[in-house]
Amino acid sequence: MKPFAKKISRRGFTIVELLVVISIMAVVATLATGAVLKSVRQSRVKRIDMTQKSLETALMSYRSLNGEWPYKFDDPDTVGAGVDKNAADFAEKQSFTGKENAKVFKKVFEEVKKGRALLDTSSIMTRVSSGRMTVREALERGESDVPVGYPNPENQSEFKFFKVVYYFATDMLTVEK
Repeated sequence: MKPFAKKISRRGFTIVELLVVISIMAVVATLATGAVLKSVRQSRVKRIDMTQKSLETALMSYRSLNGEWPYKFDDPDTVGAGVDKNAADFAEKQSFTGKENAKVFKKVFEEVKKGRALLDTSSIMTRVSSGRMTVREALERGESDVPVGYPNPENQSEFKFFKVVYYFATDMLTVEK
């Protein structure tokens, strides 16, 4: 070493320091992304639950206003039409799964088209022949059978339909996922 060598002042960060900072930022970003994705999924599930309750309330409101359910569950011509035919369950309940739930909601949607505020159809989803859209859009396009459902919160490209279950013994119904 030269005795009179000029001492070089060091400025900036070393490669190791930069890599440590970048690694810490990557870990924080990964944790934040996971939290955001979990939050988005939870909000989708809550939206489905709220839609389910809204549909059930609309059916109850229809019954309160008209004195009967929007579908004749006990009519010999309609009992068992297009529903699950498990003999043991059938004596107790009648289920409308998949696209069959359109039969139950048909009169409710007719009332909505007339201006009765039984249900806000702008946020409820359906999948009809022309694609996936809101119930309001389907009704405006003149669709007659409009089954209601929801995008799967785990896989948004998969569409599931709500299930309507009518219980004969109690004369009540539920809307289920």
